[in-house]
Amino acid sequence: MSDPVPPVPWERQPGEPDICFTQFRYYRDMPLPRKILGVRDGSTADKWEWSSKWSWVSRATAYDDHISTLAIKEREETVKQQARDIGAEHMKILHGLREVLERETGKWMARLRTSENSTEPTMKPNELLKLADTVIKLERLVQGETTENIGAPKTDLSALSPEELSQLLALYKKAGL
Repeated sequence: MSDPVPPVPWERQPGEPDICFTQFRYYRDMPLPRKILGVRDGSTADKWEWSSKWSWVSRATAYDDHISTLAIKEREETVKQQARDIGAEHMKILHGLREVLERETGKWMARLRTSENSTEPTMKPNELLKLADTVIKLERLVQGETTENIGAPKTDLSALSPEELSQLLALYKKAGL
């Protein structure tokens, strides 16, 4: 049979009388700076004896360290959650930008197919390219990916027609890029 696990310092210790543990809890839970004589019951001599025998100062310090560690973990979780929330908000914005890009590209496509100006695009082809580049880069950043094409040749898309750009954008979207 294995030895029992000793309690953490701020819990009741083996053999510690009720009165001593109760007074330790008063001491442990006092605001800093703690005072041995600030506990409720017992004579001055009792308080000093209990404190010394049951290591109140080191146990209370261990408790403070424990609480501090918990507080740090909680703050870290809060910061992580805030980062996730901000990332989700950024993704909503990016989805909206992608919709604008797709709508404007669609207008250009409709304009090329028909002579009607009823779907007159509000963005110029170079503005669509810039928006597409920005949306793709921001989506990659929000997802924690690189925005650089490491080892990929630089491509000049300025010679592409709006229809070709739309097809390229659709291919990028399909590929998850």
